[in-house]
Amino acid sequence: MNYLPLSSPDSKRILFTLDRKGSIDQLLSSNPTLKLQYEDYASKLSQSIKIMEQDGVAPILPDGKTGGNACCILELPFSNNKSLLVSKSGKFSNFPLLTTDVCFIHSFDLQNWSCEFSSSFEDIKPSFAMHGHASANDRDCVKWNIPVSDKETRFSTREDVQEMLNLLEKWPYPEYKVFLRKKHGFFILGQNAQEVFEIYENQVKTKFTEIINSE
Repeated sequence: MNYLPLSSPDSKRILFTLDRKGSIDQLLSSNPTLKLQYEDYASKLSQSIKIMEQDGVAPILPDGKTGGNACCILELPFSNNKSLLVSKSGKFSNFPLLTTDVCFIHSFDLQNWSCEFSSSFEDIKPSFAMHGHASANDRDCVKWNIPVSDKETRFSTREDVQEMLNLLEKWPYPEYKVFLRKKHGFFILGQNAQEVFEIYENQVKTKFTEIINSE
């Protein structure tokens, strides 16, 4: 596999304002159903990160941590709202993703570029991504019918989110489930963990062989 250099000029992983709304334990203690869902989904996120680490598409970055994230939608049993569970940004390589490494995202304000979240510990902060750090030739992606973003953008910025939204607007889900962000990596969307794992095995694992050592 070919490795691309670290493109970020610094080591900052979070580029938006964070507002912690207490611990996940407080959130789950009064909701047994939500706690069971949380533990089940956190286990699947851990499995997702482990798969990417084993296949080398979530490489070890210069700070010794894994470059890659996973997230899933959590249906709240006590309301009609939905939230996100997001894996910790910067998990140490070859260590399992623990349930305490998962953040509960309450909301993300695009206007103020800020995120409200709950975590097990105050120093665990979320990032807003689901991707692996492996890429492929643009021409090959066209041949495979995989959409590619028009330009490279720095992670976690407004421009980065807008570029992803542009991709989804031009190539909507569920007609398209695999996307390539230029010099950033792949994104997979699916209805559940099993579908995402199958898409990864069948469409991504053997095609995206250029590893990107960046956020």
